[in-house]
Amino acid sequence: MGFIGGERGVRRCEREMKRWVSGLLVGKEDYLIHIALFGAFAALCARSVGQQREIETLEWEKEELQNKNKALKNTMWQWKQHLFSQTSHNPALSLSRLKTIYGEVDTQTPQGMANEAVGKDSTLQASKFVI
Repeated sequence: MGFIGGERGVRRCEREMKRWVSGLLVGKEDYLIHIALFGAFAALCARSVGQQREIETLEWEKEELQNKNKALKNTMWQWKQHLFSQTSHNPALSLSRLKTIYGEVDTQTPQGMANEAVGKDSTLQASKFVI
């Protein structure tokens, strides 16, 4: 009869198991807390190392993109200067038209812009001031 029979046997096994586990844990609460804290610290360290690697990779990519951007700006500047120098040789190209295309000349007069701004401000002030 190796089997503990009935409901009383199961409850007795549960009580014995609880007593055995509580016997292991008596006086070792600090030990368990230290293990839990060490596990949390290890997890945070691992996460921090991963984040540091990601930051370094992103910084490297940023530097690479900045260098490429500078190179593209220089190339565009050289092409624009070359194109502007060609206006003296080609009558079909005018310097003022090229500057307008590249946005270097303001197409609207400053007074026209000032008049529009005054008109907008006056309508806003009139609509805000209601008694």
